[in-house]
Amino acid sequence: MLKHFLVLISFLWMCNGIAQTKFYATISAKEIGKEDYLQLKLVVENANTINKISNPMLTNFSIESGPNEESSNVSINGRVNKKTALVYILKPKTIGAFTIPSIIAILDGKEYKSEKILIKVVDKNTLSESNKKVNIADYIIRDGEMVSDKIKGNLFIKGSINKKQIYIGEPIELIYKLYTRLKSESGIVKNPSFNGFSAIDMDIGNAYDYNLEKLNGVDYNVYLLRKVQLFPLQAGLLSIDKIEVENNITFIKQSYLKKRLDNFFDDFGQTPLPQEAVVNHKINIESEVININVMPLPSKAIPSQFKGAVGNFSINSKLKDDKVFTNTTNQLIVTIAGKGNLHLINSPEIKWPAGFESFETVVTDEIDKTTLPISGSKTFTIPFVVSDTGKYFLDSIDFSFFDFQTEQYKKVFTKPIELFVKKGARKNVATNNNTNSAKNWMDKFNENRKYVVSVFAALIALGIMVWFKKDKKQQTNANTKSDLTAEIISEEEKTIVKKDWLQNTKEVLLTEDETLFCKTIHTELVSFLSHKFNIDRAMLNKQTILNAMQQNNIDSSIIEEVSATLLLLDDKLYNPFSGHNETLNMTYVYNSVQNCIGEMSET
Repeated sequence: MLKHFLVLISFLWMCNGIAQTKFYATISAKEIGKEDYLQLKLVVENANTINKISNPMLTNFSIESGPNEESSNVSINGRVNKKTALVYILKPKTIGAFTIPSIIAILDGKEYKSEKILIKVVDKNTLSESNKKVNIADYIIRDGEMVSDKIKGNLFIKGSINKKQIYIGEPIELIYKLYTRLKSESGIVKNPSFNGFSAIDMDIGNAYDYNLEKLNGVDYNVYLLRKVQLFPLQAGLLSIDKIEVENNITFIKQSYLKKRLDNFFDDFGQTPLPQEAVVNHKINIESEVININVMPLPSKAIPSQFKGAVGNFSINSKLKDDKVFTNTTNQLIVTIAGKGNLHLINSPEIKWPAGFESFETVVTDEIDKTTLPISGSKTFTIPFVVSDTGKYFLDSIDFSFFDFQTEQYKKVFTKPIELFVKKGARKNVATNNNTNSAKNWMDKFNENRKYVVSVFAALIALGIMVWFKKDKKQQTNANTKSDLTAEIISEEEKTIVKKDWLQNTKEVLLTEDETLFCKTIHTELVSFLSHKFNIDRAMLNKQTILNAMQQNNIDSSIIEEVSATLLLLDDKLYNPFSGHNETLNMTYVYNSVQNCIGEMSET
């Protein structure tokens, strides 16, 4: 089946749904001159079976070409849109105001009806040759006309940013548009790399929709290819590489244009244009490299608790339950809201009073990715227990950020929380046990934990004494050797060597879930690097990692391997249009990262 007259934007989002069935008719212009061409398109969306489409009543127009079929499948943000259309190229027979009546379509056994279309035909051409809108003349190739000349100036990509100079963490909006006066099947074959940035894609709506834009006095059909928010992670002159689009352009030969009176709808989809009627041409076009000057954040008056938040934020905190009991889990809920690099913000520091024990924080967010900067809230839920009764105060929590609009650091605070802890009727220390016996055992343990700890301490002391006596001779001999302090590994190094940093990745590897694998191994690799080189997670980026590895004399091959792996994972996770369609060799990546961690752990 030959596809004609379509700009198809091929995005590589994973499909998880299909849109509803639709039928409608569109025209290229509501007012035309008597010598102009008009395009009528009958569009079917997401129908499994097209049973019938009634003939449009075109009494006041002659059919110069068509109906010709075009079809495609597009997946955007997980929603699949399947579209089939019949295209007529018409020319008015006379001037006046005309109506194309509603057209009936039977799709999947159900009747659909298009809206009436009103068209005005005036005595003179509505558009001059020097300032004409896109119409059928742009994709008709005349005898002796060169294809390259026809394409030049009629098909190109433009990338634009809203700012050329920004601070670290300040977002910019990057937009890529395809400008065309032609008809083609177009697909992205190479996306730009966003090295040095955190990228968040913004919704671009329906890939079939387009706008008319004037550029240098000429009107184009403009398709939105991609819209991204970029948050720079490092200072300096950063470059965004080119985006490349492949275009399969179809021209109709002027000699073929003729009036067709056959009933195309009786044999729907089986009457394509013959090969001798068209000229096909494939061409790849690309945008220009975009440079951005990223300024470092001011070095003066940096708040002590500043961890890289850039934007404008507020903070508040509350307890899940105002009634607090000993040894019963409660939750401190801290919410940071506002606009900025919200997705990069980590939990603020909590100063717990004596007798409080906190557990792993649960992070949830509600982020609106349609705004610039992104906006919304990020909530940190911290479970905790209190061991003794009494009156306590949770100190005010402070959160610092850099406001790029005022170019100042700011600090916001929560209100202190006063709480009265009462004796708990049941002990439940942040653990959900399945049986009453387990709860009773834990209750007894909590009630007698001082005695239990004393017994364990006595047993440990006894064991140490026996061990000392047994190994006294070996230790005496060992002391005659070289100073053991040079061979003692610090507790931190022992942690690095012994810990299985890829424990979760190892489990995910068995699921063969590529997306989950990339997220998990990326998280665990970054955790190791943050721990190994003592870099705050909020300030961690590719450049700080590479600098730290070089300063610690890590072997160059390891540095290259880690750099390549981070680039690959970033591309898979944050660049859904990367063009990397091949399946990731997860076992190879896992073994590579495991080897790098092992090598660095020994240094």
